[in-house]
Amino acid sequence: MEVTSDDLKFPKAIVARIIKDALPENAIVSNEAKNAIARSAAIFILHATSLANDNAHSKKRKNVTAEDVLYAVRQLECSELESPILEGLQIYRQKKDERLQLRKDRIASKKAADASQGSDKEKERKTDDEKEGEESDDDIIELDE
Repeated sequence: MEVTSDDLKFPKAIVARIIKDALPENAIVSNEAKNAIARSAAIFILHATSLANDNAHSKKRKNVTAEDVLYAVRQLECSELESPILEGLQIYRQKKDERLQLRKDRIASKKAADASQGSDKEKERKTDDEKEGEESDDDIIELDE
């Protein structure tokens, strides 16, 4: 399936917000310019993705990695993008590690709680079993032979 730049339509509100954040407050950008920027971004993404994918295939991999994307950025001679990409990648990895650690902590605390409840139930069960196993003097019937 081949994707063209016409297939990539970025939401106008997001494009407008990115443009607004990149320019001074008093800058005015026409709708035509916003469309041109959105189309340029789509073409850039397609080209970078294609280069990254080619790099992955040349290394006999099916998955495109961050290293492949950085390779594509260098090939496109956009080395000024390398630093922001690396910073974003570092933030992404930190958040991913934090989520993983949080998940592990939740699982560990749940297991500890379950084990605690399980040992409490086991103690109750043993206490009940001991009570059943104990015989009172009233329960013993002596037979005379």
